[in-house]
Amino acid sequence: MTDDGSRTRRMRLLAIASLLLTFLTGALVGTAVERARGARAWGPPPPGAEPGRGRGGPDIFEAGGPLDDRLRLTPQQRDTIQRIVQRDRRKADSLFREMRPRLRARFDSTRTAVEAVLTPQQREEFRRFREEHRERRRRRGGERAPGAGPAPAGAERGGV
Repeated sequence: MTDDGSRTRRMRLLAIASLLLTFLTGALVGTAVERARGARAWGPPPPGAEPGRGRGGPDIFEAGGPLDDRLRLTPQQRDTIQRIVQRDRRKADSLFREMRPRLRARFDSTRTAVEAVLTPQQREEFRRFREEHRERRRRRGGERAPGAGPAPAGAERGGV
């Protein structure tokens, strides 16, 4: 093999490795974000739901929560902090809903670029891998159709 052919092959392998690393990093970050946000992250909590519940577990500041006990919060402090957390959560949710289409487009672009490098058999195996991943997420806490917008309040969350 010529030196140019070897260099081209190394560059192609480096490009493939970079794309796969980008894809896997995105998948891991997405999974971490979804776990942190909890099962009802895409909409407001259902009517009558306890503050902080159903969105990644109990609020760390609520009565009996880890920081409530550790900081020995007064009821007034706890209420004030709860209002701050709810206000900022709404802002963060709004920001995430605005950014989600751009993030989805970036992940889709990466996936398409990776698929372009794979053989037909590898693309099929990659598709099966993604389906299995989606199914595991559905079993853990639900998922909307791929590319769907925010779920209505109380609906299950979406994913990959």
